[in-house]
Amino acid sequence: MRKTVSIVDARRQLGQLAEEVRRTGRPVVLTRRGRPVARIAPEPAPAANVREDAFAALRGAVRLRLAVPTVCLFEVGQVAAMGLRHRV
Repeated sequence: MRKTVSIVDARRQLGQLAEEVRRTGRPVVLTRRGRPVARIAPEPAPAANVREDAFAALRGAVRLRLAVPTVCLFEVGQVAAMGLRHRV
C-alpha cells in the first residue's frame, strides 16, 4: 500500500519524508483534501558502467582528407653529407 501525507503535514516533515523515500525507495503521495496532488519519489539510480558518448551521433558522419604539403628543408647534397638517405 502506498503512503499518503497531506500537503500541510508534508510541509512540516519534508526532511523526514525525503529521508524515508531515500532509505526505502518507495514514493510518498502528497494530498490536498484527500486528493493526490504530488509525489515525492526516489531519484533513479544511474546506469552502472555506462558512459555517455557525446560524439556517438557524429561518429562516421565526418571524414577528413588532409593534403599535407611536403616541404624539403635540405638540399639533396646536404642530406647526403649528413649521412641520411634521400627518398623521393
